[in-house]
Amino acid sequence: MLNLTSKKLSSLQNLILVCISSVVLKKSKCSYGDLVKECFTLFPQDFSLAEYPQFPDSLKLDRPLRDLREKGLIKGSVKNFF
Repeated sequence: MLNLTSKKLSSLQNLILVCISSVVLKKSKCSYGDLVKECFTLFPQDFSLAEYPQFPDSLKLDRPLRDLREKGLIKGSVKNFF
């Protein structure tokens, strides 16, 4: 079992984990497109473009996703499913 208390997570990393869980509960797999959409739908203020807040900013997921993979909290990649 994974001990999350030993791993320091940023707020964006926590939100991304919530969104991955949300997508997986609705579908069996979570694609990168599904994840970007879910993050923007559930947390638009955190995952929108600064200049155009009505649109999602997929770059806001880049570093947090890499960090989550390095910490062993997620598997998969942008090209595959999470």
